[in-house]
Amino acid sequence: EVQPSGPPNGPNGIDWFDAGLRTMRPTRLDWGAKVGAIMIVSGYVLSAAQLAQSLARGREGTGMDQAAAEREYGRAMARLVDPERFPDAAALFSGGLLEDTGEDTGEQDFAFGLDLLLDGVAVAVAAAEAP
Repeated sequence: EVQPSGPPNGPNGIDWFDAGLRTMRPTRLDWGAKVGAIMIVSGYVLSAAQLAQSLARGREGTGMDQAAAEREYGRAMARLVDPERFPDAAALFSGGLLEDTGEDTGEQDFAFGLDLLLDGVAVAVAAAEAP
């Protein structure tokens, strides 16, 4: 498990940070925006990894993979969530999204979130390029 205790300061951390800065070198983003973009992407990656580890620990001994755990959660919530009090959550849980498809969608879910973040970075880059 990775538990950052501060900004990157060792050789590996600086190598990673420098790689991010190099990626954004051709943009007109100022240093603060570049650091912000690196930190938000880094935070997302770290958070996703920590969540995946935590969920895996929570499933230990159950015999369930993530897809099965999501199915069980969705079914339980469909029974428990009051549609009058939580209409949108009730619609989500009764809509079948969390039914077990037989495949682990963790990588797809991660990629979707990362794409959303990178789209936001692209908007910032485009705004910095505008006259």
